[in-house]
Amino acid sequence: MTFFVAWAMGVVRPGRTFSLVQLLGLFPYVALVQLLIARIISPDDQMTVAASVEQPAAAPEYPPEFISKLPAALRRDILALEAEDHYVRVHTVHGSALILMRLADAAALIDPRLGLRVHRSWWVAKGGVRTLERTPGRAIARLVDDTAVPISRTHLSAARTMLPED
Repeated sequence: MTFFVAWAMGVVRPGRTFSLVQLLGLFPYVALVQLLIARIISPDDQMTVAASVEQPAAAPEYPPEFISKLPAALRRDILALEAEDHYVRVHTVHGSALILMRLADAAALIDPRLGLRVHRSWWVAKGGVRTLERTPGRAIARLVDDTAVPISRTHLSAARTMLPED
C-alpha cells in the first residue's frame, strides 16, 4: 500500500519521487490509516461476536416494569391482555387484574417472541392460545381457559403463522 501511495503522489504531483528512506518514513503513516479504516468498516469487535455465539439465546421474559404492576399471584402464566379504556386487563391462568397502562404501551414493552397483537383491543401470549378457529367471516383465538379472543383481518396473517390452528 505504501508503494501505491507513493505512485499516487507521483501522479498528483508529476516529477515527485521517493527514495528508500522516504518510503520507510511513509510506511507507518500508511499503516496507521489502513488500521483506522479497517476499524471503522469492521462490523463488530471479534470478541463481541465470539461471546454472542457461545451463549445461547435467553428465553424471553416479561419486562419488570410491566410485571411489577400485577399482584404477586398473577405474575406468571399470562394468557392475554385486553384493553379497557385507559387500562389493560391482564388475563392469567390464575385470574385477571386491571392495571393502568394503554394496550399499545404494554404490547410495545413485551418481547414479540412472547405473543402478538391480534385485535385493536387484544394481545395474546403464544403459550396461552389453544387453537385458532375460523368461521365464515370471523376468526378467534381460543385460549387455554376457553376464552374466545377475536382476531381482526389486519392481524390474521400474523396470527396464522404464530398460533396453532384447529
